Amino acid sequence: MPLSIVSLTKRLKLKLLEQKPNIQIYLLIIIYTIVCSYISILKHNAFLSSAWDLGIFEQAIWSTVNRGELFWYCIDLPINPSGSFFGIHFSPILFLVLPVYRAFQTTETLLVLQSFLIALGALPLYWIVGKDVNRRAALIFAAVYLLYPPLHGVNLFDFHPHAFLPAFFLFAYHYFRERKWIKYFIFVILALTVIEFVPFIVVFLGFYGLWMSRKELASVFKLGIRKTLTNKRIICSIITIILGICWFILAMRVIFHFNPSPRPHPNWQRFGDPIHDLSGVIFSMLSNPLYSIQVAFTPLHEKFAYIVGLFGPVAVLSFLDLPSLMIGAPWFVASLLSNYPPYYRAVGYQYVAFVIPFIFISAFHGVKRLATILSKIAKREAIVAQMTKNVFVVMMCISILSVATIGTTLQVPQITLHHRALEKMVQLIPPDVSVLTQNNVFPHLSRRLYCYVGSNPVGNFSNTNFDFILVDTTSGWYVGGYDFIQFPLTTVVPKVFESGEYGLIAAVDGIWLLKKDFNGKSIFLMEGGIFGKFYDASYSTGKAVFESVFLDTEWDWTWQPPFPTTNNSEWSAIFSSFLYTPITGAYQFGMSVSGVCKLYINDKQVLDLNGTVFQETDAIILQKGSYYSIRIEYTKASNPGILKVSWKTPLRDSYEKISYDNLFWNTSSYGE
Repeated sequence: MPLSIVSLTKRLKLKLLEQKPNIQIYLLIIIYTIVCSYISILKHNAFLSSAWDLGIFEQAIWSTVNRGELFWYCIDLPINPSGSFFGIHFSPILFLVLPVYRAFQTTETLLVLQSFLIALGALPLYWIVGKDVNRRAALIFAAVYLLYPPLHGVNLFDFHPHAFLPAFFLFAYHYFRERKWIKYFIFVILALTVIEFVPFIVVFLGFYGLWMSRKELASVFKLGIRKTLTNKRIICSIITIILGICWFILAMRVIFHFNPSPRPHPNWQRFGDPIHDLSGVIFSMLSNPLYSIQVAFTPLHEKFAYIVGLFGPVAVLSFLDLPSLMIGAPWFVASLLSNYPPYYRAVGYQYVAFVIPFIFISAFHGVKRLATILSKIAKREAIVAQMTKNVFVVMMCISILSVATIGTTLQVPQITLHHRALEKMVQLIPPDVSVLTQNNVFPHLSRRLYCYVGSNPVGNFSNTNFDFILVDTTSGWYVGGYDFIQFPLTTVVPKVFESGEYGLIAAVDGIWLLKKDFNGKSIFLMEGGIFGKFYDASYSTGKAVFESVFLDTEWDWTWQPPFPTTNNSEWSAIFSSFLYTPITGAYQFGMSVSGVCKLYINDKQVLDLNGTVFQETDAIILQKGSYYSIRIEYTKASNPGILKVSWKTPLRDSYEKISYDNLFWNTSSYGE
């Protein structure tokens, strides 16, 4: 009897799984949305988002909602004088984003919306597989989609309308199969509204529809063209092709209206720009096919990694159904013939969103074909559904392994004290002023009309007519890294300091906030840390030329000086704070330096070092809960300018830098 109850319970669970798995697919969508939204927001708060493109889109959407400007943004003004995003790309889908953003005007709104719409693509996949196989297999395949690393790369790289494409095309394909033509065209049009390249793919979608109707087309001579054209799938496929062509013409007219002389796109230099000169690109490819093949495989290792990254997680089964895979052919050709690496990177950029839906559609048909073959080999055609589900399980295992290997974008960022200090700097800037900043800071300042980016190859500005300048000199975006930049922040910031045109409002841990015509006293925001004074020559003579608070006791000035008004060859500094000791016991202090440095604890000199060899003190007994003064006197003697002061507490066996939690430069913070 108990055995019968257990058996009955298992059967009931299986029956419920078969009959109502919709709850499970919605649960998967919700879980994906929550996880990826959380990671996206963390990346943004860790200043890992960028002006190109999260900042651009939020500024364009914000300016439309709040100032009545049509998707106006300003960092591309040198190449797009109208300032409207439509002068660069035709993306009317942004109109549908406006009401959501109007209700919740935060960066997080865009990131959560993007995660949700990407996850929603699992629903039509579930419907497609559920109808052809069974619901359990459909649930597994939907999970494979949500585990797909290139999809995560689209999701976690800023905000882009491209991210909407997988869901739009998958819904369109589902309704194409169901012959629900009104819904089909709704999602085709939604896909077209994303960006001006989509019409190429829509045209190929129409050709795919004609391919699926090839038997009916072949009978045109028997039935006559009139009867053949009564086939709705043929008619709708032809309309799809015409719609794609007309939409592309419309998109080009809109772009040229807002930007009469748009710059040729630099990312297709080998063959020309397919957006602005499609006929020229086609002619270049056809007139030199050997060169086209050579370019498609150069650089070989990167292009190979691109293919493996796209098709590996679906066990390369997409190639078993080439017709549906070829719907994405326009982007495969464009990406492989481009000289722009992000176009042929499987993980980390938004561009693979053009082909993700067709990789999964073709993978599904490929799995069905493989399962049919395996069933015939086993001479048991009745087990096709089971075989299909088994292949999906294998595919899911590969996807999990892919997430662990190539899905590096799922690493959870860490929000540090430096990021919090930078956010405090952002909050000091009034909302209605103009700001010059750098790529990774711009998205935190984009909810305003006038915010610009320096040290980037696009959108450089040669004037210094900004109310505020905010830079994080510890970030690679401050330095730039491009040989052809005409407006590097590393040149502009020292220049405005020296001219006296700008004054320093705040300085913390290499983060500087400058204000035009400011002559007041700087603020330092953070109560903890160590206070530094910098001098042009010896700290024993002269006046400090720069002051700042630092969050720990490790510095590296190899590539640039610690302050903008001096060179990097000869200067000195004094760092002072109060050291909080968490436990009674023996402490040791260590120091490594390029230059001359002295360390004082409670006004007693404990180290005097001239050179790069690490030196440590004898044990020093310090009491729990006490505050001891610490002073570091440093003179830079040669490159590189490195200074590291560390300690070994009674609870540790190794040296570590003295952290923010144990340093209090502001004596008023004692006991807090």
